[in-house]
Amino acid sequence: MKVLYSDDLADAYRGSYYTLCGAGLPLEEWVSGYERLLGEREIGKPVEWFQTTGEAVNAYAATVKRGPILLNDRFKPDLTLLMFPLTDLHVGHLAMFKIIMQDRWFEDIIDDMRVARG
Repeated sequence: MKVLYSDDLADAYRGSYYTLCGAGLPLEEWVSGYERLLGEREIGKPVEWFQTTGEAVNAYAATVKRGPILLNDRFKPDLTLLMFPLTDLHVGHLAMFKIIMQDRWFEDIIDDMRVARG
C-alpha cells in the first residue's frame, strides 16, 4: 500500500480520519502492521493511507476558527502522522481499537488544539 503525503488536511478534518501520531520509519511497516491488526479484529482494510507532519497539522489547526492554539498544544514540526479515512470500515470496532492503541480521530486532534482555555 502506497502512503500518500498530504499537507491539505481539510478532508481529514471533515472525515475525522483515524490518526497515528509519531509513526516511525519505514512507514510501510507501520501500514502493514496496522492493516494486519485491523484485519484480525474484522475492522476492514483502509482504502488509502496519508502521511503528514506536525508542521502541517499545526498550520492547519491555525486555520480552524475555534479559540487560540496554545504553544504547548503544538506538535513538533518533524513529527510523522499517519492517517486513513473511515470508508468501508467497521467504525464501531475501529473506535474500540483506537482506544486500545491510544490513537485519535483527526477532528479531535484539531478541536483539542483549538479549544479556548478559560
